[in-house]
Amino acid sequence: MRGLREEKAAARGNTLEVDKLRALLNTLLGGNEKVSRTVHLGLISELRFKVEALERGHEVFQPCSPASKADFVIRKSPNRPVLIQVKRAGISPSGGWRFTTCSRSPTRGAVQYRRRDFDFFAVHVDDGSRHFFGFWPFAMLFGTTSKVWHPPQENPPPDNWDILEEGRGAEE
Repeated sequence: MRGLREEKAAARGNTLEVDKLRALLNTLLGGNEKVSRTVHLGLISELRFKVEALERGHEVFQPCSPASKADFVIRKSPNRPVLIQVKRAGISPSGGWRFTTCSRSPTRGAVQYRRRDFDFFAVHVDDGSRHFFGFWPFAMLFGTTSKVWHPPQENPPPDNWDILEEGRGAEE
């Protein structure tokens, strides 16, 4: 009985990933099924990350399992592979960009990531006229549930892709 409960909880936890896949398929097939704005914008951020990483010469791999906390694994030779969690930022009342540093569960609410789930947060900012990414080593935000970023007054600077190639801050 306990195994069944755990299985049902895991299925509920994977709902967002399944929704994202359905949204992508729906869009590709020209469907008109309603998709939540959060899922739609998150999917756009992930696709933009993938395109930019490829344009910058990274190999890009996407885990097939929704159980993975990493959205992408990227590698640029001769560096080691880096696990990435993409987050979309929204404008905060203070004028910065707010993003979550945890996952959301329909049953448990905010769920903090664990060490080794991934190496870097890739935070996507889109103000309507331009967009960019900022990268944080996981260890810098470990144990938090959200962050407000004020680029360029606060580190990291926008488009700090070099941190991925150098592996600064990623735990070995």
